Amino acid sequence: MKVSATLRRDPTMTKRLVKAYENDLVTILKGAKDDLRFALTSSKQLEVEPAKVDFTSINTKIRFVLTNKVLAPASGRARQQVVAVQAVAKIRAEQLLKTVGITAGTGFNPAERAIGEALIERNIGSLKGLTDDMGKEITKELTDGIARGEGITKLANRIDSVSDMGIERARVIARTETLYAYNTTAKNTFRKNGIESVEWLTAHDERLCSQCEPLDGQRFALGAEPDCPLHPQCRCTLLPVIEEAA
Repeated sequence: MKVSATLRRDPTMTKRLVKAYENDLVTILKGAKDDLRFALTSSKQLEVEPAKVDFTSINTKIRFVLTNKVLAPASGRARQQVVAVQAVAKIRAEQLLKTVGITAGTGFNPAERAIGEALIERNIGSLKGLTDDMGKEITKELTDGIARGEGITKLANRIDSVSDMGIERARVIARTETLYAYNTTAKNTFRKNGIESVEWLTAHDERLCSQCEPLDGQRFALGAEPDCPLHPQCRCTLLPVIEEAA
């Protein structure tokens, strides 16, 4: 299939959607940083008797912040993202089908809506994994810091470092889950319209990786292709192929 320069730069045409989701997740996590620090600094006992601090109380506060100030709003945003990406992916897949002579039906059937719900649950699962891991890492950092006799300032800095790592991981989730939802929807649209083969398309720029580059232009039976996205932050997608017209 002939591919435009624009499509080469952004194969799924979702760059804006990815960036918006990424920014929103980062905003949520940055907004929770002060709350996570307060969960620690509000423990007055920590200043006077660190060895006798009530760790259970601090952990409870931290878990509350991660559940209610991070996971809850991020999950709502994940649902919005999947709905938006599914719509874009379906429209784009139908446009690609036209280029190989197939007029696809519009609208989402019950099976496609069920796929959307599964994509939402997958996305939320990634976010829950993030908050669970942040909670474990904060506990580990605080335990280590208190054992070393560190004061509130250093302990709070440890929480900040975990939050910063969480922000970077959220960026990866935003990029990867958006592309996963896009490609899952596109492949399903191809399949239900009789497409049996697909062609791998990579993004051609300085970020093209050694894993994806050899796959560019290769054709596979639909369902037998490598996982797409191939790795976290992968930007590749698949194009429909009609073998007789190839």
